[in-house]
Formats: sequence, C-alpha cells, structure tokens
Amino acid sequence: MNRRIIYSILLLGMLAVAVLSFQPIEEKPVQPEPPNYNVTLGYIASTEYSLPYESYMVSLAETDINEYCVELDIPWRFIFEIKCAEGQAQYTFDHTQEFADNDILVVGGYGWSSFLCSGARKIAAENNMTLVSMGSTSPLFAIQDNAFRLCVNDFRLAEPICVMLDDFGYSSVVVIQRGDGWADGIVDAFREQYNGDIIEIVRYPPETYEDFSLYLDAAESTLEAYNGTDKPCVLLASFNEAAQLLLQASDYPCLLNTTWFGADGTVNSRQLEDEAGLQASAVKLFCPMQAPDPTNSWYQEINKEYKAKYDGDLPNREAITYDCCWLMAHCVIDTNTTDACTILDSIIEVSRSHSGITGDLSLDDNGDRASYSYAIYKYIEDNGTYDSELCGFYQGETGKIEWMSDIT
Repeated sequence: MNRRIIYSILLLGMLAVAVLSFQPIEEKPVQPEPPNYNVTLGYIASTEYSLPYESYMVSLAETDINEYCVELDIPWRFIFEIKCAEGQAQYTFDHTQEFADNDILVVGGYGWSSFLCSGARKIAAENNMTLVSMGSTSPLFAIQDNAFRLCVNDFRLAEPICVMLDDFGYSSVVVIQRGDGWADGIVDAFREQYNGDIIEIVRYPPETYEDFSLYLDAAESTLEAYNGTDKPCVLLASFNEAAQLLLQASDYPCLLNTTWFGADGTVNSRQLEDEAGLQASAVKLFCPMQAPDPTNSWYQEINKEYKAKYDGDLPNREAITYDCCWLMAHCVIDTNTTDACTILDSIIEVSRSHSGITGDLSLDDNGDRASYSYAIYKYIEDNGTYDSELCGFYQGETGKIEWMSDIT
C-alpha cells in the first residue's frame, strides 16, 4: 500500500512538472499566396488570310504593353492567346466558349458582325465576359450588352457625307440607293443631318445587278425637271453593283454631268476602276472610309514597323487590332483587378481616359466608338488609266475635312 502511495505521489509530481514546464508552440500566421499578376487575354482573328496580319499586331501590342508596364513599374504582365474564326461564325462561338471554359473572360477580335451574331454575346452574358470588336459595324449592335466596338457603325457614314456636300456647297441631292437595311439606315441618318433638300430617292432592289435603266430613268428625269437655282448632286448608297449602274449611266447626260458622292461600299473599288473607270472618274464619286489619322505620331511609329515588315501602310483594321489589345489591357491596369464583373462595368469609363494609334478610344453609352476618322477617296483618270486617289481626311473629333487636293 505504501509503495502504491509513493508511486502515485511520484506520478503526480512528474505530471505537475510537465504541466508547469509546458511551453505552447507558437503558431505561425498563414502567409497569403502572392498575387498573380500574369494575365491571359483572348483574341479571335477573322480569317486564315488575315491571321498573320492580326497576329503580328497582337504580338506587337503585347510587347509594347508589357514594356509600358515595366517602364511605369506596373506589376501586371500580359499574354494574348490567339485563335482563328476562319471566317465562320460557328468557330467564333466555339472559341468564345473555350475561352469562357478556361476563365479567359476578356476577349478581342470579332472582326465581322456575324461573329457577334453567332451566340458569342450570349456566352459572354452568361460568364460576365467582355468582348471587344475591332470590325463589327452593324448598327444592330448599337445596344448595351457585353460587346464593345472600337469601330463606328455604318450609319455614322452620314456625318462625313454631309460635310462633303457642305464643303462643295451642294444644297440639293438626288439619292440612288440599294433597297436594304444598310442603305436605308445611312440615307435615314443622312436625311436627319443634311441641311439641304433631298429632291428624290430612287431605291432599287438589292438583287439588281444587270439592268438599272428604270432607276436611272427616274433619277435623270428628276434632274431634268429640277428648276432650282442650284445644281443638284447625286448620293449613291451601293455595293459592287455600282460598277454596272455607273456603266449604264453613260446614256444619261444629266447624271454624268454632276458630282456623285458615295458610302464606303463604293470606296477604292478595283471593280469600279476596271469596269466603269471612265464614268466613275467623270462624276468623281467621293467616298469616305474609316481610317486612322495619318498625322497621329503614335500611328506613324507603328506604321513604320508595319511597313518594314509588309511593305505597305498599316490598314485600318490592323490599326484597330492594336488599339483593341491596349484597351483590354488598360481595363486590367486601371481597375487593378482581373475580376470579370469589375472589368465589364468599367470598360466604358476606362476607354474615355485613353487614346491609341487610331485616336481617342472613348466609347459611347452603348459601348460603340464615340467618334472616328474617315479617309476620303475619289476616282480619277490618269493617262487613260483609272484609279482611286486619297483626297481628304475627315477628323471625327472636329467634324471637319482636311482636303489634300483640289476638290473641284
């Protein structure tokens, strides 16, 4: 019994010593994982033909954006993952879904309006994606959704057309147009903005390609019967069928003896030059086409690099591709996050703080380019050959045309 008591006492003593000498292990705070500043952005090129050019501009932008971040001590670094739609809306849909599945939620490209019709916008809405188009000009997408466009829609062509007519002093016009939504929209916008009189609108079915005599008769009769003190001009809203229309206009002296103006469907057209160059040069056919401002110093810098590689000036679509990449990167840099909802909610505000090689990147409330510039071309005859000549430049920010040659 005494032995048991002694053992118990010893055991209790040992336990007491252990308790008194116990030092709790100090728990080290859990260190949060360092933020990942490497960002992958998506880009969908339009066709296999355009892929090398778009890829070059995306690669050039990627390099310049990362150099910009290093120079300004910005931690973000960007990688652009490029896919190609091969001219197919279905491929655009598939690539958009693939980007969404891989949590790449800011995607550029979408060079055709049909690409946004593919269901890509539905995928974007379901995943809070931000899509930035470099070439969709359909007015149908001038709405508030997940697609933003760095080009202006087709109906904005009315702006430079009105300025051209004002600069020439034309206060009356005969309109000859395709009977489709594209031409109707341009003519409606022109009607709202034009300060002169539209004395006749001649509208032909869009499937007309061979015989335009009925419509040319109507336009000619209007000009013959006009008794105003001024001389009317002609506004043509047409596509490639304009070559046949102008060719047949040879038999209509009033039409051939006035100045014509067009939209971008007839600008710089090889078919017009080859098939109706004589008639096109006789009426001049001044046409606007979206184009970056060649006096922009940043454009000149990038154009120099592009010309060294491709032996030609940087075209409009490729220039917008470069700016498209920059705008997507600015959305991450300016908001300091890759959170999809934050970027989607902020892109319009972000756009209004930046310019690119194509000018002010500001988007309007529908997410479309607020203003843009247009090159003005006219058709000329030069020693028996026919060509298009750059003759002016419409500044979207000023609403004025700087003419480069005699416009008469």
